[in-house]
Amino acid sequence: MVPKRKVLPRSSPEILKKFIPQVIEMKYQGMPYDEMMPCPDCGSEDIARHDTVERLFCMTIAEDGFRQVRVRVKRFRCKGCGHIFDGKKPFYDGCAYGAPIVDLCLALAASNPYHRVESILLNYGIQVDRDTVRLYSILFREGAKEYPGIPVMTMRASASTCSRYSSASMMSKS
Repeated sequence: MVPKRKVLPRSSPEILKKFIPQVIEMKYQGMPYDEMMPCPDCGSEDIARHDTVERLFCMTIAEDGFRQVRVRVKRFRCKGCGHIFDGKKPFYDGCAYGAPIVDLCLALAASNPYHRVESILLNYGIQVDRDTVRLYSILFREGAKEYPGIPVMTMRASASTCSRYSSASMMSKS
């Protein structure tokens, strides 16, 4: 099944449709991240520059289709153990998109269902699907508990919810 092509909704204000993606592209497109850090394997600070790679920061939606916003991340080689690793970068571990995009997803997911977050981001001109929003919510559930004001959904249903569903299913069987 071919997914439905995403286009910017007509109801979105013009400033959201054009301004937000342009600002993201101007700020992050091709931005170098080349700050050194110690080797994550052995902790050595005796490191050498290795190369630079491009990483996808986010996808924006324009009238002519998707646009990839990419950043350049410097990689380093540890002289002690030979491990090649990225320098400091604007990404969380296990996340394909940049940290500001993930933070926006988490902030919106705190008070909206995942499919609604996808729609809100679509109005902003940012492409993130609902399954990715769900994954980020699951990955950062424990970390979000540390910050006041961020409601955290749990996977377990309460006893009253379970009894409500079990009594409803019993009524439907009779």
